[in-house]
Parts: sequence; C-alpha cells; structure tokens
Amino acid sequence: MGITSYGERSTVSTPECDDEAAVDELCSALLGSLPRADQRAKGAQYVRGLLRAPGRKSMRNIAAELGGRATEQSIHHFISDSTWSWEPVRHALACHLLRSTHLQAWVLRPITIPKSGRHSVGVSRCVEPGVGHALACQHAAGVWAASAEVTSPVNWRLHLPKAWVEDGARRARASIPDDSCVETLSGCTVSAFTTVAKRWVLPGLPVVVDVRGADSVTTIRRLRAADSPVLARISGDLPLVVTDPSLAAHSSAAMPATAILAAAGHLCRAIELTGPDQDQLPGRHVLLTWKLQVELLPRGGHADDMFLLGVKSAGGEQQVWLTDLGTATTAELLRLTLLVQKVDQDIIEISTQVGIRDYVGRSFDGWNRHATLASIAHALRSLGFAAPREDRPHLSAKAPQYI
Repeated sequence: MGITSYGERSTVSTPECDDEAAVDELCSALLGSLPRADQRAKGAQYVRGLLRAPGRKSMRNIAAELGGRATEQSIHHFISDSTWSWEPVRHALACHLLRSTHLQAWVLRPITIPKSGRHSVGVSRCVEPGVGHALACQHAAGVWAASAEVTSPVNWRLHLPKAWVEDGARRARASIPDDSCVETLSGCTVSAFTTVAKRWVLPGLPVVVDVRGADSVTTIRRLRAADSPVLARISGDLPLVVTDPSLAAHSSAAMPATAILAAAGHLCRAIELTGPDQDQLPGRHVLLTWKLQVELLPRGGHADDMFLLGVKSAGGEQQVWLTDLGTATTAELLRLTLLVQKVDQDIIEISTQVGIRDYVGRSFDGWNRHATLASIAHALRSLGFAAPREDRPHLSAKAPQYI
C-alpha cells in the first residue's frame, strides 16, 4: 500500500487573515451538533478566550479576556456541568481537516499534564522519564491529524489509573462513565485511535506511533486490526524474524532489530530529503537507510509480515521503525517519521499555548469538553489564524511521553 494524502492544501497561511471571521466560521462549522444557540455561542467565546487570554488559560482568565460577554460562573457551567457531547465536535474537526488540508497521517502522541493537587480526574503520582522523582500528573492520549505544514489533535482519551477506576466514590465525584475500565497508557492510546478509525469511519491514513516504552507487539497488532497501515518506532532490542531474501543466511532464528540492521550494513542506502520537512532533520540532510522484510514473532501460528526501516543520521543517531507499508518508498516513509517531531514541536508551541494542560476542574466531562475546544484553538493557530500576541509569555512544556 502506498501513501495517500487527503484534501486540498490549505490556503490559510498568514496571521494577517481576518481572525475574528476565521474563529466564527470554523466554530460555526464544528459546533453545529450543540443543541442550543447559546451553547454554540459560548463554545465560540471559549475558543476565543483560549486563543487570546494571557498566561494560564484558567476560566477566570478566559472570562476576563471576554469582558462582559461571559462570566467565570457561566463558563464553568458550560464546560464542567453542561450536557453537550464532545465526540461529534471532534469528528467534525477531523472531517474539516481532511477536506481542507493535505493530511499525510494520524500521529499518536500522549501528553503529561503536571498537577499540584490530587483531586483532578485521573491524577496519580508516577515517576516520569527524565525527571527522576515522582510527581502528580494526568496522562492523556492524543490522536493528531498531521502533515508537514499543519497538525491538530482530533481526539483525546484521558488515561484513568486503576485507583480511579476501582474507587466508586472517586468515580461518582468525577462523573466517570460506567463503561470506563482499567487500561495501560498504550491501550488507552490505541482506544483513542480506534474511535477515529472505526467509529468515525474516516479514511485509512497511515498511523505513526512510537511504541518503544509499551508492549510494542500487542500495540502494533491492535493498530493493524483497525485496518490502517502502521509505521511504528520500536526499540532496537525487539526480536524479529528475518524473511528478506538478501539475508537468507540469518533467517533461522529471531534477532534483535539492531542486529538485523548490522547484518544488512552492506545494503544500506544514502538518501537526501528535500522540501518543507528537511529542516526537521538532525545534522546533514543525507541519511543512511535500510528497508528489510521481517516478521513479528508468530502468535498462535500466525506471523505478521512487515518491513524493518533503519534510519541513521550523519551524526550517528539511529532510529528503528517497523511498518506494513510495503509499497511505500523509503523517502515517503522518512517523511512520515518526521511527523512525530512536528507534532512534538506543535504540542509545545501551540497546544500548550492554547491551554491543553490548563483545565483545573475535577469533572471527566469537563476535561473532555475543554480538550475539545482547545483542539479547535490549536487547529486555528496551526492553520495560520489567531497568531499569538507578542507580549504573551512563553510556557515551556515537556515533550510527550512514549506509550
């Protein structure tokens, strides 16, 4: 299967566009599922507040930015205590991006949301990579529509630790749905994508994901079961079975992925990418690449035929990827791998700036409504509308964690 993109490339590119009209137009298109006119108006107001309020996007700051058009109490009710459903809005956002931009893939990236207290829905204490000590945080799995020019989250799934799922009092206070169950962060991420791929019945764009910290084989197989082509970054020690004819001497037993690449050193090829995504490459833009036929270890007598992609930069950094995009060229696959870096960058430079981490309520529904409207704000910013104010303080953020 080759790479297919959907939609025409967006003509939106400059912050000089009519921001007010852009917010009104997109919100009108995406919030049509809200049953009442006053709810649709408040949704658009909230998006404006996320785009314009300085500093943390608290309900107080949003209300202050909107002036007399909305009070903090009314905003809190609209987000935390209202009854409107967020899933149709997210579905509409995904469809809009498919129609209006040149999407290349769905990128799966979870984010970490530090918290100062213990009452926010889903919060738990855990040791984050690179931190070295336990901290209170939420984790949320995001599904991103992505191209070299535009990214936007289109679906979220808040990870609920066992202590939340199995505590009836906590569930009641946060209004956690009855069908919520215990799942790993990787399972939560797959579930978020399954909603997009299966329930929304959207085009089968490739799904790009980093599974180095997860049960990678199970995650890859679950994603393939969603009928979307997969490109997954894996750990170099993942055992695979060589089936490539050029490595027939190594096909008798499973080998770590990096050992397979080392054995195929004579088959690597240099490739140079050009175009808008070349600036995302580390060092020189010439990479050494391998693409080899392999199998995931058989499960119940069934093996998954896939391709191992090795990428080494001029500086010596090596990435290892696994894919079932057999007919895609190496250049096409490389461009897809760069979308993870693009999403990571936009999480820091856009999502954090429009408040994806700033919801402080205790409601499961409230978190999801806030995340949905923050996704619309992210899309507007990514499309070139609603440029940030120059005097707005930059908020640093950690890169998202691997699943």
